[in-house]
This record gives sequence, C-alpha cells and structure tokens, in this order.
Amino acid sequence: MNRLANRISDYLIGLGLDASEKEIYTYAIEGLLNSIFIFGSILAIGAALHKLHIALIWMLFFLPVRRTTGGIHANSNDFKDFTWCMRMSSVFSPHNSHTPCLILVLR
Repeated sequence: MNRLANRISDYLIGLGLDASEKEIYTYAIEGLLNSIFIFGSILAIGAALHKLHIALIWMLFFLPVRRTTGGIHANSNDFKDFTWCMRMSSVFSPHNSHTPCLILVLR
C-alpha cells in the first residue's frame, strides 16, 4: 500500500500540490487505501458467502466501536502479524474463530 500511496502522491504533486507535504499526502492516501481495502474485503467476503446483509450490519455496529476505541495496531504494514494471529486462533480457538485477527487487521 505504501508504494501505491507514494505513486499517487507523486502524481498529485505533479498536478501542482506542494512537494514539501509529500509525507502527509502519502500517509493520508495510505490510510484511505487501507480503508477501501478493508471495506471492500468485508463486502466481497459477505457477497461471496451470500451474507452481504450480515456484513453490512457488522460494519454498521462494529466499525464505530473500533473507531472510538482506536483499534488494535499491528507493528508492520505487511500481513506477518495477521498470519500469526490466524495460525494461533486456528490452534487455540475451540471454534476456529478468526475474529481477533480481523480486529487486528481493521486498525
């Protein structure tokens, strides 16, 4: 996401935005891209499982809580922490629930 955000920032700077603010543009664009990816993933999984209404209800109730509490922040931009969480929840969860991992990703 960081590379794509950098490319978009460079493009916007080429259109006339202030080049000294590139880090701010990149940070904001990366946050926007992450949100689009997260919402898109939730909707795609809901649609693939024919449970789009449940995905929308979950987003309606869970995401405001996450926004208010600040979410859980992973240490890196890659999915290393996410895959570790998936493996641990698969081993230790009685129902193989990956909900904590989704909370980790939805930061």
